[in-house]
Amino acid sequence: MVSRRASLAPDDRLVAGAVSPTVLVTCEAADPDRRAALAEAGARVLVCGDDDVDLPLALDRLAELGIEQVLCEGGPGLLHSALTAGVVDELDLSIAPALVGGEARLLGGALPDPARLRLRQVLEEDGTLFARYAVAAPGAR
Repeated sequence: MVSRRASLAPDDRLVAGAVSPTVLVTCEAADPDRRAALAEAGARVLVCGDDDVDLPLALDRLAELGIEQVLCEGGPGLLHSALTAGVVDELDLSIAPALVGGEARLLGGALPDPARLRLRQVLEEDGTLFARYAVAAPGAR
């Protein structure tokens, strides 16, 4: 789990009831008491970065733990940060047949450079599309 503020409760099922230890990736700016409480509850807490999570460092630290494949689900801010950091090699996008409207976006803001995607697979079930895209390295065309 990635959380700049370590906003996971120590008694949450992701920590207390986890089948395998939860790994929380956070940064120095996260409350040190919260980080300590999560570690005491059984989470492995990785501090990667000062004011924000350094995603390339986080991937290096996870690899040191033997975790070499990472599936990350998150909101627009995390996706923006991951794309900007160049740590995304695949994007799995689900498109449901419903229009909701509002201010929400896939990304929290403009990227410095467009993320170039190459369609790898599309599946459909009950009108929902499941698309897999390869993400080119930053700057690639």
